[in-house]
Amino acid sequence: MGKKNFENMIGKNLTFYCVKCRHKHPSKVEKVVKKGKAWFAVSTCEKHGNTLWKILGRA
Repeated sequence: MGKKNFENMIGKNLTFYCVKCRHKHPSKVEKVVKKGKAWFAVSTCEKHGNTLWKILGRA
């Protein structure tokens, strides 16, 4: 999948794993970032305010 496919995820609700409470809960995707060869969805936890990362796939 290319960049455009991953950018379509912005604004959608995905299940992110929260490091602080060690639980998965849904959150809106704020931006899509490429680190190395992998694409990540980035969001902010509503309960704790920390940054949530979810791997989307490798390009």
